[in-house]
Amino acid sequence: MASTEMKDVLLDILKRANGTTGYQLSELAANVVFNERERELLLESHLSAFLFPISQQENNVKISEAIQKIAYKCYYENIGVNTLLLNALKEIAQACHVYNVRIVPLKGADLLLNVYENIGLRQLSDLDVLIEKSDLEIFRKVMHELGFVETPMLPRKAAVLVDHPSPYLYTRKGLNVDIHLKLNKKKQFDLNVEDIWNRVTQTNFENVVIWRLEKIDFLVHLCVHLHKHFIVFNHKSIHFLDIKLFIEKNEIQLEDLLSRAQEYGCANQVEQIIYLLNFFGILPFSDKEVSYNISKLEKQQLERNFLMSLAESKLELSKHAHSESYFRIPQLSKKLQLQYLMYFLFPEREFFRGGNARNGAPIFVLYIFRLLRLSGNILKARFSYFKKLFVK
Repeated sequence: MASTEMKDVLLDILKRANGTTGYQLSELAANVVFNERERELLLESHLSAFLFPISQQENNVKISEAIQKIAYKCYYENIGVNTLLLNALKEIAQACHVYNVRIVPLKGADLLLNVYENIGLRQLSDLDVLIEKSDLEIFRKVMHELGFVETPMLPRKAAVLVDHPSPYLYTRKGLNVDIHLKLNKKKQFDLNVEDIWNRVTQTNFENVVIWRLEKIDFLVHLCVHLHKHFIVFNHKSIHFLDIKLFIEKNEIQLEDLLSRAQEYGCANQVEQIIYLLNFFGILPFSDKEVSYNISKLEKQQLERNFLMSLAESKLELSKHAHSESYFRIPQLSKKLQLQYLMYFLFPEREFFRGGNARNGAPIFVLYIFRLLRLSGNILKARFSYFKKLFVK
């Protein structure tokens, strides 16, 4: 099977999948024959579970054995991991409620609770939650009492310098909880956390109090988060489906979404994601509903990147992507970039007390790799500058 056929299958899932029964199988999917590379494409998309034949009795289409093996494995693994993560969310929320700490599930966790009626369909790798900055010390105490090991994502001074939204990762028996104090770094725009907290609403998850972002705020965050990863080919295709299903279920008006995005200063990022949903027929809108402030060249680049992300693996895409550090710092001046590097060279002691990082490697090993990459990104530009002077 050619990669273009896999691209068509993934796009078909994005167009026709729902959060209840998954994906009504078509001849397109039924005739897929996998090779190793295409299996990798499917797994990277996080859409594998949608090929699980939930409604097989209502379908005359029979899927191949190769699809069945992948779909069954992903579907049941999702149920297991998601159940553990949601149980952890309930436990954390219950403990936080005792201390009057408001906790807001973000991204996949909220989508599982409110959009995907079948938890086997949406893959979660960790829990993302938003808390108020004033509650951070209490929250750290709560997580310690619950047996979570704390891993700072950055040396503290470095995190403050770049205004990193997620200062800590907590792990317990393979479960990861990613804490956010804001929804984005102050780079090109600011999802004002004060406005966002003023609009949150209280709700219940299995008789435990949790809080929800206002719908438009949540959707803006989904779009901005996807856009951040999309431009460096580091997204998962299911993120487009998240936005489609959320808009459909909540009957979001595009005018309201774009107005809020304009208010936050991220209208361009949100428009680009909506344009892709529209252009590829994932969530079609009429021309009267949205007027895009996107140039013809930008549209062509967006379309090209989207098709590449469906048809090529992350390894293949790496040669096309603009290499960026894991912690992006282009908003810093050259002087502050060097100061940021010094904070990494001489981190506080607590930075190394965190146990294991998300990928299982010791935090010190991960630190060395990040330091080397960061040093290369910062110093490479300076060497290039002096090289040009020398050549002249």
